[in-house]
Amino acid sequence: MGGNRLVAQGFFGADFRPSCATHDACLASGVPRRQCDQQFRNNMYGACENSRHPFLCRVKAFEYYAAARLFGGLYY
Repeated sequence: MGGNRLVAQGFFGADFRPSCATHDACLASGVPRRQCDQQFRNNMYGACENSRHPFLCRVKAFEYYAAARLFGGLYY
C-alpha cells in the first residue's frame, strides 16, 4: 500500500484508501488479478455512494479501475 500515498484520495468525500488496501491484499492472496480488479472497482463504487457527488465519484473510481486493468499487470 506504500504507493497509495502518491494517489490522490477523497474524491467528493469518498475515501478510496480502504479499497486500495483490500485490492493489495487480494492480489497478494493469489486471487486472479481480474477478480481483484473487479472487487476493487465495486469497493470504490460503494465508497462513492456516500460522497457529495456519487456520479462524478464513480467516474473517478472507474478511471482508477481502468488504470489498474491497463497497468496493474506491471506490478502483479
